[in-house]
Amino acid sequence: MGSNVYQTLKMIDPLRDDLMVIVMAHTEVASFNGVDKTVFGVPGGKLVSDVVKPVGMFSVCLETTVDKSGEDVNYMFMTQSNTVNMAKSPDGMFDGAKIPNDMKAVLEAIDKYENG
Repeated sequence: MGSNVYQTLKMIDPLRDDLMVIVMAHTEVASFNGVDKTVFGVPGGKLVSDVVKPVGMFSVCLETTVDKSGEDVNYMFMTQSNTVNMAKSPDGMFDGAKIPNDMKAVLEAIDKYENG
């Protein structure tokens, strides 16, 4: 199973440069030295998380969060790690550590960052 996940993710590398590929996955909570952190949740379990390390295969990894304030609910993407999540992106790619959950805006920000 772990090999299948790895091979599937590696199939992205040789695709055309003009394609943007979005990989979506669930997260799981795992405990590391008594601290709960989110991790990439994919089939294959421990082999995938310990050996394949899918997050390391991407330069951008966004994690969803829901911000609630009274009756207001905002669906957001975290763009940077807060020590307990797995979000990451190059500095300056996005306007902040949290951005609206808008995939079109995400793709536009990545394109602007990479292609000017």
